[in-house]
Amino acid sequence: MIYRLMACAAALLLACSATGAAEPPTRPPTAEELAAAPFISDAALSPDGHRIAAVVSNGDANAIAIYDADGDASQTPRLVQSNGYTFLDVDWAGDSRLLIKATSVARFQGTGLRVPVIRVLLDDLDAHQDRILGPNGGLFDQVIHLDPARRFLLLSSQTGALDWPGVYRVDLATGDSTLVERPRDGITQWFADRTGTVRAGTEDRDGRTRILYRASADAPWHRYPFGRADDEDVIVEKALFLASGENGLVLTNGPTGRFAVFEYDFASGQTGREVFEAPEADVTDLVTDENGTLLGVRYEDATPHIRWLDPARASLQREIDATFPNRINVLAGRSRDGNRLLIHSSSPDDPGTYYVFDRVSRRMKIFASPYGRLVERQLAPMQVVSYRARGGETLRGYLTLPVGAAPQRLPLVLLPHGGPFERDHWTFDPEVQFLAAQGYAVFQPQFRGSTGAGRAEVERGIGQFGSGMIDDMEDGVDWLASAGTIDPARVCVMGSSYGGYAALWMPIRKPERYRCAIAFAAPTDMETMMRHDRSLFSAPRYFRRFRDLIRGDPPVDLGTISPLQHAERMHVPVLIAHGELDSRVPIDQARRMEQALRRNGATVEAVYYPQAGHGFQRSRDLNDYFEHVAAFLARYNPARTNAPQVAATANGQSRLPISAPTR
Repeated sequence: MIYRLMACAAALLLACSATGAAEPPTRPPTAEELAAAPFISDAALSPDGHRIAAVVSNGDANAIAIYDADGDASQTPRLVQSNGYTFLDVDWAGDSRLLIKATSVARFQGTGLRVPVIRVLLDDLDAHQDRILGPNGGLFDQVIHLDPARRFLLLSSQTGALDWPGVYRVDLATGDSTLVERPRDGITQWFADRTGTVRAGTEDRDGRTRILYRASADAPWHRYPFGRADDEDVIVEKALFLASGENGLVLTNGPTGRFAVFEYDFASGQTGREVFEAPEADVTDLVTDENGTLLGVRYEDATPHIRWLDPARASLQREIDATFPNRINVLAGRSRDGNRLLIHSSSPDDPGTYYVFDRVSRRMKIFASPYGRLVERQLAPMQVVSYRARGGETLRGYLTLPVGAAPQRLPLVLLPHGGPFERDHWTFDPEVQFLAAQGYAVFQPQFRGSTGAGRAEVERGIGQFGSGMIDDMEDGVDWLASAGTIDPARVCVMGSSYGGYAALWMPIRKPERYRCAIAFAAPTDMETMMRHDRSLFSAPRYFRRFRDLIRGDPPVDLGTISPLQHAERMHVPVLIAHGELDSRVPIDQARRMEQALRRNGATVEAVYYPQAGHGFQRSRDLNDYFEHVAAFLARYNPARTNAPQVAATANGQSRLPISAPTR
């Protein structure tokens, strides 16, 4: 699909600044084009509607760019340099001040362990000054309140990795910080009322949540248990105070196991009526105005949604969705007077475009196409599919087929997500598009334990790391084969993190099902991984208290589900890739697996990236990885029937008719 849309006049009766028929797509995208980082992201409109700030990247480093909203992203912007930080996102704190969330890596309290640091920077565009907010040595900073008049903000900050957060009041004119709420043992997050007074916090101990509340800044604190006395792992993720000061709203999974919005009486500790719950999905975020009034909620079942509670915004969203149908349409910014809007529209086969819409003149113009190199490339649509697992459960998946190919007996790359307590999304994914461009069907099953549908679905994955989760994936492949969509004799499995583990474990379990395996950042020795970081395979949104989700109850012997301990059973070609800076899954997990496979005569290729961590930070590294994957797949599971075929040896190992390179 052509990713730049020109037909923007439909429902909004707009006049576009860019018109005319678009040229048809000429060819699939290259690995280099897909590996390139978006040159612009996280765009935000200033309150006066005159400027747009965004994170910009050249693939190796990023900065903050400030543009004139009357132009487009081709203009030369004003830049705020990162100075050792990586910028995550940007927002406005007034017409001329920016709040920038930035990350870096620090050594953990005198040890060699590297931990991520999140800080908030204030940039005053008029004064040409920027500074880090909060206390010296802050590690995990978060803005919990922004004064509607933009005079001050409240910043939650930890000064040590093992400390509890305190709250600082930051003067936005000077950047000076004052501690207004000291850290308290067990209090993990704080909430302020509409005046900027810290009035509530949540305490998480032994799997139980308690609400800490006070009636005013001078009043004593009171604790209330949240939920029933026998409730465990009930979580209050967000809280909003209403104008009354005692009543509010909470985002919690307490009553049903799915995250939803409920009324809450802070003074009595009582949960009231349901405000919004999605039928099958967790609420993922709350959308508020500058006064803290709830305007809408975001949730994601098979696809992302927003449910506006504000009638005016609901009407506007309907107009935008009618203009750009079957897409993810996000109202990314709105000027103070409501006249100028910043809209981002995207889909799995369209990485997206930012539009600026003037409601008075009814004119919309393209501001930026973040993945400019993909304009007019052939990208593949993503289908939402469902299938029945062997236990009778109906599971969801995402299926992407190569452009122009008949959906019959296609070669398949099975692409399980990481986590494993995570999920895939109906959105543009460079890795999926890369594989489809090589001629492969790509299947992303949402196996048991996948998140987004409540605690019960996550609990189904406990203790199923190397068994039930794998069964669910195989059932999805069998369903595709029975439908004739894929060729069951031409299946490779590929993944990252837990997906990389699955890519190694599945052909060890059943080598006859797969032609090859590709694993990036894969844990291979589960016992040592649990000693390294037992929280790695956790589901923190659903379980505050540590639960051994991998072993389960009764516990699974981790040696029985560790690829390293069963390397002799690997009889398909393997590509291993890993970042040398990976602090989550140490690179030793990959090197030991490579060595074990070589000792047992397996066909193995390995590539390591000195500047990569638990993912790729540099476009050049991701491109190199894509190139390795393309060459590996072409050797061992070619998408074209006239490509060299892989023969099987007597012992089940795979080889080419001619020798293949080994790295």
